Amino acid sequence: MPEIVGSINPRGNSDGCGRWQMKIREEWGSLASLIIGGLAFVGGVAQLTDHHTKGSGIIAGALMVVGALIYRSAKKRRSLEGRSIVRIISEIIGALIILELAFGQNNLKERIANDPVVFVIAIWALIAYGYAAFRSLSSSDNQGASR
Repeated sequence: MPEIVGSINPRGNSDGCGRWQMKIREEWGSLASLIIGGLAFVGGVAQLTDHHTKGSGIIAGALMVVGALIYRSAKKRRSLEGRSIVRIISEIIGALIILELAFGQNNLKERIANDPVVFVIAIWALIAYGYAAFRSLSSSDNQGASR
């Protein structure tokens, strides 16, 4: 009897991790992006008191947070409960916000030459979102074909 009780895992998975630990394992990249983006945003706001800063920390932080959120949303669309028109519209709005924050600035060529990090983050976020969105569409098509 002790062997049976000892082998039963109340959490339902074999490696002893809880549900939130499994979620962190699956989404560690977007979680790191949310944390780093939030810290960059707060750091950028704190630097606003210095009049010599360009405010790129605020923009970079916002890009990372919005990029992580739309990436997570695209990943959740793979599940059946995550598919909705509101989710798709919010993802498109998030992608448009990224485009506007990065490329809707004055003196775009000068900003790209002097501070390219913001644009690298924007391109990285859009590529990650496009990969997650395209992958979720192709995996849902394959699931529908196998039924």
